[in-house]
This record gives sequence, structure tokens and C-alpha cells, in this order.
Amino acid sequence: MPHLTMEYSSNLIEKETLTTLFENCHDLLAEKLPTERRSCVSRAIECSQYHIGEGKGNSSFIHINLKVKSGRTFEVLKDTAEALLAAVRAHCARSVNQLNLKVTLEMIELDKMYFS
Repeated sequence: MPHLTMEYSSNLIEKETLTTLFENCHDLLAEKLPTERRSCVSRAIECSQYHIGEGKGNSSFIHINLKVKSGRTFEVLKDTAEALLAAVRAHCARSVNQLNLKVTLEMIELDKMYFS
């Protein structure tokens, strides 16, 4: 059931390969949470209007919002978040090096009022 929403700056170099990144993220979620890979849903939202820091053009961002069902320990959630951040940074290495890519992740645990 994990839902991963990725917002990213339009200057991201790797934006054409986000499907591959999502496949890797689904593998990580299945392993780390654990969950079934087929229950993972990911989507990307390109942001064409943004301002980073002092507004210089050599900056980029990715912000991930990950929603998961509640019930996992803090350690499991933290390990999952760290693994996802590392995977995104590795996949987007060119943007990290050339565009000072900043990657952030917010994880939200859904309560018992989530329905599917």
C-alpha cells in the first residue's frame, strides 16, 4: 500500500529515468517495510516554478512524500527512509554533482481510517 509521491525540479538531469528509480524504490519498500511489491504506487510531479536558496540556476531538488500504514517500529521506518534517500541520490548522481541536488523525504503513517 505504500504511496510514494516525488516532486522534483524541472532541471533534474535524470527525469527521463524515473520509472527505473521507482522500480528500485518498490524493491526497497518490499524488502525494508516489508510489504508486497505489487501494492506499491509511485508517481512523479515535475515542478517548473520553484526557487531554491538564493535562486541560482545550478540547484535542484527532489522531495519525496511516502505514505505507509501504521504499525511499524521507528527503526524500520528510519531504515526504510535512509535506504530510499541513498537510492535516489545514487540514481541521480549527475544532478547531485552538477546541480547540487537536495533530496528530502517526509514519511506519513496513515491511521486506521485509510481505505482501499
